[in-house]
Amino acid sequence: MTITVQQTLQQLLSDVYTTAPGAAWLPHYFEANPQLEGREQLEMLKQAQLQAIANQDFEENSPSPEPRFFPGSGALMSRVQQLFQQDPGLPGMVVYAADAPLLTRGIPEDEWDEPGADQEEANQWLGKPGYAAVAMIFLRENLPVPEPVSTQEVSQDAYTPYWEKQQHYGDERWGRVPLQWQDTLAQLPVLAELRLGEQATIVHKQLLPMTRQIHTLFDNALVNAGLRDYPFSSDDKDEAKDQAESIAWLVHNSGDVDVGGTRLAAVSSALQQYAVPLNPIDDASNCVREWGDVGSARSVLQVAVAVVHSARLAAPAVLTEFDRQGDTEHFSVALIRPQEQSA
Repeated sequence: MTITVQQTLQQLLSDVYTTAPGAAWLPHYFEANPQLEGREQLEMLKQAQLQAIANQDFEENSPSPEPRFFPGSGALMSRVQQLFQQDPGLPGMVVYAADAPLLTRGIPEDEWDEPGADQEEANQWLGKPGYAAVAMIFLRENLPVPEPVSTQEVSQDAYTPYWEKQQHYGDERWGRVPLQWQDTLAQLPVLAELRLGEQATIVHKQLLPMTRQIHTLFDNALVNAGLRDYPFSSDDKDEAKDQAESIAWLVHNSGDVDVGGTRLAAVSSALQQYAVPLNPIDDASNCVREWGDVGSARSVLQVAVAVVHSARLAAPAVLTEFDRQGDTEHFSVALIRPQEQSA
């Protein structure tokens, strides 16, 4: 499994660096796979990044890989914001994930074998074993326009040893991204704005109490996304600021049709209370059915899918995520808004 995932990560990062070479100097945060030993994962990530860097033309001042595990738990956008808050000098980051439960479970030894009852239940909730690799680049808002590469740097003798060259990074807010690669990040189109989500433990799994709990989370997520006015006084309320009806897509992992009906019904009821016009079947991505069980890559994948649909429709998308751990269920909801301007 490790070799296959490593090769996939190598190709994934090579694609990222080809599109935006400056991303190679940003911190890389990987969504850890709890099924693998930590040091083994970090070594796999380092080797994949080294090979991806070797495939690029970075000359002598190539970046030094220092992969890290994506810290925290819960909604991805909250974890990204925490990293930016903890390091004010951080210009951006690469968040990536890859997993392949298809290679580790659910494959019968014989083509006539059938999965056991436990496996069948897991497949209904999580999807049949699949695989996914996904990466996203997050940049801090209001990064300075990169300085033009100086004439002195351009005219340097190509045969000058790299230890004699003076590396210029320009504005310190770009961190360790070299000046000549900063523009490759600054020119990236900003696909979406990820707003802070809301999350909670589902106390009751019956439809009505679950709907009420999800409704509260959705209400707070709308406020976070600026799609709902929440004034101090009802007299100050501006109805024009209530824009929940602009939401055009739903991304969720409620489960297969045999088990996920209550979850999806609760989400749909909460959306209907705010007159969100989308159809929860036709205007939605059920990651369980579309991608199957992608293991530790699920959360990053769901965010990426929501970003793609928000950008495609030029409209907000709502992201709902269920996380079942034993008898405990967690639920989160967040809004993704399209970005109209480039970086």
